[in-house]
Amino acid sequence: TQCSDNSLGLINYNECLGGSECIEIIPGFNDTVTLLDGDDFGPLTCKADCSPPCKYQWRKILWNGDINDVINASTLPRQTVVAKEISGYRCVVTGFHGYFAEETEVSREINLNILCMFCYFVNIITAIFRTSEK
Repeated sequence: TQCSDNSLGLINYNECLGGSECIEIIPGFNDTVTLLDGDDFGPLTCKADCSPPCKYQWRKILWNGDINDVINASTLPRQTVVAKEISGYRCVVTGFHGYFAEETEVSREINLNILCMFCYFVNIITAIFRTSEK
């Protein structure tokens, strides 16, 4: 799937043929963001062009693969991230996109790489005790 570019190099969502590139997340991120355990993440706003207006939903992707709904809105409020709990967020947009004649759902994910300094030190201490037991 592809979206067309206008002369300024910006995505023209009216020409979008569907897919995750039809969704803009503000502020802009790469697909993966690195944070420390306990950091705040967000707020983020998800935008797409639908007629009638899009319906938005933010979902939290957990490390075990489960997905939990967070909010039915285009803006994800500030979230505190916890290592070994969350692996990312997904913005789901439902509506009539581009040339589709029926309502479709597209989504875009932001993966979180959450560094846990406490976990790191616990692993080192555990390794030292295991080595000293031998």
